[in-house]
Order: sequence, then structure tokens, then C-alpha cells
Amino acid sequence: MCQRQNDLLALKYKANLFHMDDFFLRPFQRSEERLKVPGENIDHERFLKEVLKPLKDKKDIIYKAYDCHTQSFKESIIIKYRPINIIEGSYCLHPSLFDHYDLKIYIDIAKEEQLERIKIRNKDDFQTFTNKWIPLEERYFKYYDIQKRCDIVLDQSDLKDLSF
Repeated sequence: MCQRQNDLLALKYKANLFHMDDFFLRPFQRSEERLKVPGENIDHERFLKEVLKPLKDKKDIIYKAYDCHTQSFKESIIIKYRPINIIEGSYCLHPSLFDHYDLKIYIDIAKEEQLERIKIRNKDDFQTFTNKWIPLEERYFKYYDIQKRCDIVLDQSDLKDLSF
């Protein structure tokens, strides 16, 4: 889903929205050994500790989003506990996190749509996305058979006119 759709969904269901992009590895964590394994470019350990465990305990969440562009953490944010939480991002279904979710939804996107979105969001770094990040995501999806492990599989084109 695009960011706007994620925001609308969270608003409609009075849900918190968490972005896996806030949990990419910091440079010192990016060992060659770790990055050989699909999906290991995300700090799933920190996400589990700072988000999923407090949610399980029905506690507020305090964390710092990691900004890949500046290679630094943003200011701490406090997110009040809510019973409904949306975790979005390609790597949110990492095997270490998978069993912590009540519902897993996979949204497939056409290659053309994916590339158009990347051009809009990351026009200065388009080649890195097409040559590095997209192949890494595709390897991760295939390696862990993510789509087949989900409860619901949707096509992004079915969601284009989503309104609430």
C-alpha cells in the first residue's frame, strides 16, 4: 500500500502505524555474514524489543526511527498503546517477527507501479533501488515464501481507489 493508504487505514481503525524502514541496520551492524541472509538488513531484534514486546504487554512504545539518509537516529517518539497496530514494510514479516502478528497481509504490486513509486520517492537514488534493494526484497520474499505464509493476499491494483 502507498503511504496515504496506510495512513487512512490507521485513521479508520484508530490504529498505530509502524514502518519497518525506521529499523534498517546501522552501518556497524551490516556485517558481510549477516547480509548474506535474506531479510537481515533490518534490525528485527530492535523492532521486537522496542515495538512488539511492549505491544504484547499493552504498554506505550518509545523508540527512535533510524534515518538511512543521515545515518542517524531521529528524536525519540512515544506512541500510546492501541489494540490495533499496523506494521508496514517489505521486511515486517521476517521469520523472527512472524509469529507476533494476529493477521498477516501480503500486498503484491506490479513491477511498473513499483518502479513509478520509487522514481517519485527516490529519484536521486533510483539505480540503487532497482539494482540493489528490489533484488534483495525479491530474494527475501522467495527465500521465506512470504506470500504463502500470509493470511490474506491482495493485489495493489485492487486498492488504488481505496477510500474510507
